[in-house]
Amino acid sequence: MQLIDRIDRGFKAANFPRKGGLVDGSLSQQDCGFEVAADLEYWRDRDPDERLLREMHQELRKLSPDATRWILPHYLRYSLTEKAKYTRMETSFFVLSLVSRSDGDFQQIAKRLSSMSGEQIECLAKVLEHLNSESDWSEYMGESIEAALATLKSLER
Repeated sequence: MQLIDRIDRGFKAANFPRKGGLVDGSLSQQDCGFEVAADLEYWRDRDPDERLLREMHQELRKLSPDATRWILPHYLRYSLTEKAKYTRMETSFFVLSLVSRSDGDFQQIAKRLSSMSGEQIECLAKVLEHLNSESDWSEYMGESIEAALATLKSLER
């Protein structure tokens, strides 16, 4: 599949982040993500699988830019599978993590995606466009996909 090849090319250098570089250090004390960092550390020397995506699906907004760049291709590949259409949860939360509802959301998303190259952002947009072109996804969350794409377009400015 062309999109899988594009993901693999675009994210080939996305290595696991350094220790201490897994979560957004500017998070409030109550939302600091210590558990998220510990959960991610488990994957430092392992091949990511669906368990990782399931564990992180509600924590994506807590990730550092480097951790986001590392985990993103795994979500992108998974979102293109038939299983993702069936379970929906991981991909849905992934898309929603890119939807900006306020200026604060936009700034947080921009920060999280800040370590990604133009090619990687474009790859992300292509996968979202692909999802939106599929009736299963467009009927289920087309508005959210379009909102995520609008966020990405705003980043280009």
